Amino acid sequence: FSLFISILHTSAQSTPANVRAKSLSDNSILVSWSGNADAFNIQRSMDGKVFTDLATVNGGSYNFTDTGLS
Repeated sequence: FSLFISILHTSAQSTPANVRAKSLSDNSILVSWSGNADAFNIQRSMDGKVFTDLATVNGGSYNFTDTGLS
């Protein structure tokens, strides 16, 4: 299957860079990035068009584990 992850900064401070995804298991991935913002919004899409909000992480965090994939 295809999975699209969107990492959006909550301010105009920085665009996420060096975005990487690593499979942790059959149903989870670790997404990591670099950037400088107060917070990042994490979104998921199965078709690359309609995105669902997953989480907002603090600007000091540069990774997110997405679980519950199938």
